[in-house]
Amino acid sequence: MDSSSKMFLAIAFLSFFIAIGSKQSCDALEINKNDIVIEQDMPDFFNVTFHSGLYSKEMVATKEHILKGCRDASIQLFDYYESIEQKVKHQRELEAMQQEREIRQQQFEYDRAVEQYVLETYQFSSSELDTFVNLLLANSRNAKFHFSNRHDVIYYLYEIANISNEEKLLYIFEHHQITESELIEVNAVVHGEAKGDGTCYVDAYAVINSMHNRTQSVIWRNANGASLYSQVIQPGQYQPYYEGTYLKYLNDNDSLCYQAVLDFLYSEASIHNYLNFRSSYRSRATDVNFVSGGNYFHNVMTDPVEDYVRFLSRD
Repeated sequence: MDSSSKMFLAIAFLSFFIAIGSKQSCDALEINKNDIVIEQDMPDFFNVTFHSGLYSKEMVATKEHILKGCRDASIQLFDYYESIEQKVKHQRELEAMQQEREIRQQQFEYDRAVEQYVLETYQFSSSELDTFVNLLLANSRNAKFHFSNRHDVIYYLYEIANISNEEKLLYIFEHHQITESELIEVNAVVHGEAKGDGTCYVDAYAVINSMHNRTQSVIWRNANGASLYSQVIQPGQYQPYYEGTYLKYLNDNDSLCYQAVLDFLYSEASIHNYLNFRSSYRSRATDVNFVSGGNYFHNVMTDPVEDYVRFLSRD
């Protein structure tokens, strides 16, 4: 192979490496393809040949031809890699969207499982669950739990169902001025007053809620005492107590009624502001019940200041 052939072979290899180098330069500098300058990437090959006395007009023309070819190759490579990057970006976006869909689907299935757990644990019908959720959203005044939507309430019910009775009882004894024996009696009275012989969570919850409301009323506190137990045992207040029928429910510690009593006293998540209820009839248009066949509630607890004015102005 003569020296001329060797030189053109070297120039061919040089064209390839310049093209690759141009792409790498573009990537490193993040420049636009229109800004590519091939000349700055050219090695001093031609300078060497000039100093060696091996230059000619053909060599000068060849240099210009190579520079143009390198620039064209660099632009093509830039376009190629740019298209690859766009495809990769698009693929990643599709994968992210798919992952997000899968996460949403998993969350949906988990939410549905939690709601099914709540339905089974509290033996709610779908309509009873909806009623209870709406009552909590509309009336809850507690600081321990915050409800802003249906999802919050469902997860609150799931959470409180998984808190042990021992933990609930420790809180109740400390915060409600009540002993274990007194709580047993209160629960027995609620059992006797609520619908379904201890099987209706919603009505039992509404009954204990009403009893607790009396401890927040100035009128009832002045009349019957500040504690929950003192409100329950007053003469003429709760029929199961003054008739003695509550005694058969003293050993109730595993019914839905018992769970409702513990849950309310632990959370103090109110579902209504009523102070009184009747067992099976509605004497006023304003009387309400929260479950079919349950008690009718009446006499709304007013603002504490209004309540106290009413107490002072009573006959």
